[in-house]
Amino acid sequence: MAELIMKEYDISILTPTKNRIKLLQRLYESLLQQASFSSFHIQWLVGNDSSTDGTEDWLKSIHGNGHLDVQSMQLNGGGKHRSINVLSRLASGKYLAIVDDDDLLTDDAIERIMTDWSNVPDDVGELHYLKGNLENNNQPFSLFIDTDVSDNVFNFRYVRQSGGEFFEVYRTEHFNSVCFPEFDGETFLDEATKWIQLGKQTNGRFFNKVLYLAAYQVDGLTRNLAKNRANNPKGMEFREQLLANSEQLKMSIRIKSVFYYRAFESMVGSEISWRPFDKFFLNVISILVLPLSNMYAIRYVTKYKK
Repeated sequence: MAELIMKEYDISILTPTKNRIKLLQRLYESLLQQASFSSFHIQWLVGNDSSTDGTEDWLKSIHGNGHLDVQSMQLNGGGKHRSINVLSRLASGKYLAIVDDDDLLTDDAIERIMTDWSNVPDDVGELHYLKGNLENNNQPFSLFIDTDVSDNVFNFRYVRQSGGEFFEVYRTEHFNSVCFPEFDGETFLDEATKWIQLGKQTNGRFFNKVLYLAAYQVDGLTRNLAKNRANNPKGMEFREQLLANSEQLKMSIRIKSVFYYRAFESMVGSEISWRPFDKFFLNVISILVLPLSNMYAIRYVTKYKK
């Protein structure tokens, strides 16, 4: 493990990686570009998950520059969410962002982020930006329905805004107030299990500005989402329970989550929970949908499980 330099930074970038040395080197060049034209100090924390392609040796050979400190540690499996849990506890930047090993930041990203933070009130814990598609001239994957507004993050992203691919930057203290849950035997977790809980705690600002560039890899988590969910049902069960208990959501969405909760519960193979939800009538509905949820679970597992 590389020596971890515990000092204060303006921003910490967290990057879990496994066997993607060429893409990781591209991200490193992107961060060097940020540091070359910025007066802000960047901490790049890399979690190397047992790579066998020379990643460890390469990480030992790089040093960043005066405004970029590269710090890495070796991890032994467990999935992206566990890596982020470890890395976030080592983050000493005032702000924090996750940048995947196959993605990049635009040349002005850090400068823009730090400028925006200087112009928001203390009750804002998150800044949200657009992700651009590297395979389509950096055009945004999604746009915000409203911009330059301050709103509760959960209300904006899950109630007003339906879905979308975005880039988030957090106050580090806020980010670390909730950890990704870890379930025995599971190496994938839908990241919404953390974003839902964080989003209810704070306001955010939302900008229709591309600062993050992404291209989904054939072996990536996003392109293998259905398979990952089928093989890691405990985390999905937890996610659907969170959504079903979220009173801000429309009842139709909550009932749909009740259905999926029962389906993933069936995939887990655990005993039936008779009162998993805060509202009595949702528990009643959850019993009524059991036969259909079980049928859905069988079909889902048959189609997607390894």
